[in-house]
Amino acid sequence: MQRFLVRNPGKIPQELVDIVLDFLDDDLPSLIACATVCRTWAHTAQAHIFSRVVLRRDDGRKPSWEHDAKIQRIQAFCRLISANDHLAPFIHSIELRSKGPALFSTIQRNVQSWWLPLKDTLGPLIPTFTRLKRLELRYERVYGWEAFLAWEGARNLTLGSSCLRKLDLRRVTFEDLASFLRLLESVSTLDRLALQDIAFIESEPPLDAHDPLPIKVSGSTVALKSLSIHGLPRHVYEVIASAFLHPQSPADIRFLRHLELHWYHNPEIIHDVNIVAPFLSSNRGTLEHFSTCESFGPGHLRPLLETGSLKSLQLAAFPTASTWLDRMKETFSGISLHSLHSLTVDVSGQYSKYCLRLDTMKWAALDEILAQAGLRNLTILMIRSQSQYQHYWDLDWVETDDFRSALPSLLRLEALNVELDVLNI
Repeated sequence: MQRFLVRNPGKIPQELVDIVLDFLDDDLPSLIACATVCRTWAHTAQAHIFSRVVLRRDDGRKPSWEHDAKIQRIQAFCRLISANDHLAPFIHSIELRSKGPALFSTIQRNVQSWWLPLKDTLGPLIPTFTRLKRLELRYERVYGWEAFLAWEGARNLTLGSSCLRKLDLRRVTFEDLASFLRLLESVSTLDRLALQDIAFIESEPPLDAHDPLPIKVSGSTVALKSLSIHGLPRHVYEVIASAFLHPQSPADIRFLRHLELHWYHNPEIIHDVNIVAPFLSSNRGTLEHFSTCESFGPGHLRPLLETGSLKSLQLAAFPTASTWLDRMKETFSGISLHSLHSLTVDVSGQYSKYCLRLDTMKWAALDEILAQAGLRNLTILMIRSQSQYQHYWDLDWVETDDFRSALPSLLRLEALNVELDVLNI
């Protein structure tokens, strides 16, 4: 009987085949091999192979994209789906990561509004994916958003999809604030938005709550569950924050579960954290993860912690570890942290042993407070470049064991984790 099944795999009950192939869901080479065994195996194997599709393209610094292997793979994928109609219903998730042409100067970046068109049929194919449940897009190096949407594929994917869930924009230049708001208004199914290094060609002032929006909002809003803002100059950050917090904003940020707020630091500029305080106050009771590099204090963090919904908190010891310790002592004193799964603090890689000795009493006080509050895990991150490590070796930077001796209570409770990441630059 065993030899008969080996020679005739198509005679194996389909229920058993499905169970076995379900265990191979993450093993793509094995699934491809199973798809070539026989017709009865091919259907289930192909369903797993095409359930999640990840496509990448990069136009590089020169318009030589015709010979780019990534472009050719996307084109081959489109031809495969067009020639085999039965494969389209298998696709449940698509992730597209697309990089535009890299420009060499900020002057070019502000004036360029062209985009190298991708000669494929991915955009028109979207309607054929009848069981598509999730579409994730990452656009990077887009200089002129409206011109970018003139490309048929971008328009169909970004504005014409009814299942766009995640949009990640990196180094994207919008013509003005109106083009950014029109984007938010058009993606009503979006629940995760990430913005990094965003710019505007036209100078835009921040919006006041009583100012009218530069566009007329139809009334439908996108209810975001995750918002990530990284690497923005302060004036750009204020413009985008004011657009999100405007009463008529096309994006509803009152029910966020994941929030990251980071923007460029300038030692000569004192950042006003009250600009983004409404992000926290409007999400008390729903926010589960919060990450920031700004100097939020007890007035902003304690009400957030008291709700008990926050599961992870990531902070940066900014502007110095000493001032951060003073804020955190007041923030965590007399509050229960049993619902907080992890607290992560990013300490400068150039934090010296001398500074640690000066802050010994503050670290000891924080150690006792966090241990009594029931914190499950404190992670201290230190990122140090290899060149700085070699050049300033005589400054005696702090090491992981130094923090373990400074936080004995958390170490005894096995709630302390210290990580040193040395980058080769």
